[in-house]
Amino acid sequence: SYSQTENNVEALAEEPQQTDEIPVITQEEPETEVVMEEEPTTTVNATEETTPVFKYPASGEIVMDYSIDKAIFDVTLEQYRTNDSISISATKGSDVISAADGKVADIYTDTENGTTVVIDHVNGWQTTYSQLEKETAVSKGDNVTAGQKIGTVSAPSSYSVLLGDHIDFSVAQNGNTVDPKTVLSK
Repeated sequence: SYSQTENNVEALAEEPQQTDEIPVITQEEPETEVVMEEEPTTTVNATEETTPVFKYPASGEIVMDYSIDKAIFDVTLEQYRTNDSISISATKGSDVISAADGKVADIYTDTENGTTVVIDHVNGWQTTYSQLEKETAVSKGDNVTAGQKIGTVSAPSSYSVLLGDHIDFSVAQNGNTVDPKTVLSK
């Protein structure tokens, strides 16, 4: 019986040595978990940093709202239609500013929208400004900063004359239109 107790004591004496080694392995595992938890946080922060804060390009009320899911009445065309931009009333000749930092991707003129300036921003964002005077304050390829004058409000084209003097402003991300009101600063 004494010899069995001696053997049990020896066995117990050996076990703590093995137990002491186990916490070292256990301590390494939480470090791996911490690294894994940091990855989603980094991804979220990177996305937030690359989304521009958009400013209103002109002062005025929205006279025609964004609506791509439901047809709205167009007073000039006297019909219901969808609209992928907002129309902001503004006095003819007043300044139109860039909503965010970016690069002028295109400037063109057509009968429906008058003169249009398109600006590319970070992370696939793009803003479009229409119903501008033919002479713009920027050229294709120019880098612009948020709040920089890009042009002035023109008389509306015959396609939107009953809205009064205004600009049409649209926002897209990766080619998909977005309701400008959801990304404009308040």
